[in-house]
Amino acid sequence: MNVYIVLFLATWATLIFIGIKFKWSVIQSMLGGLLIAALAMMPLSLAISGFTEGEPKPIATATEEAVLNSSYDGSVRQVEEWLDKNFNDAKSIERIEWSKVVKTEQGNYVVRYKFRAKNESGGMQIYNKAFILGSTGIVITMTDYIS
Repeated sequence: MNVYIVLFLATWATLIFIGIKFKWSVIQSMLGGLLIAALAMMPLSLAISGFTEGEPKPIATATEEAVLNSSYDGSVRQVEEWLDKNFNDAKSIERIEWSKVVKTEQGNYVVRYKFRAKNESGGMQIYNKAFILGSTGIVITMTDYIS
């Protein structure tokens, strides 16, 4: 039988008998014992599980980049999400061209995105923008791309 179950049942039974000794009702003793036994076992189960799971697994591999072009269409997810939240009429955006993501010496990322979208007056306009993203993939700035 699992160590947790044995310890839990032993603690619960002990607390039931203590409750009956102090003239609690049987239901109060059972519920009180159940609650206290569960709370008492929580730190123990966390401590034991830390030893039994072995080596911690890394969240991401060291070679995994924060900002990547999609293998499907070349898009950059973080830029598209940023445009959805910050562009005047994000639903009107029509993709024209994505550049490859370039990592700078400072650890930031740069990508160019050429797209068509409605401007403030409602007419369609072609935009050619450079996006600078931080090392974690957050868009820092969007500027006009000058070739």
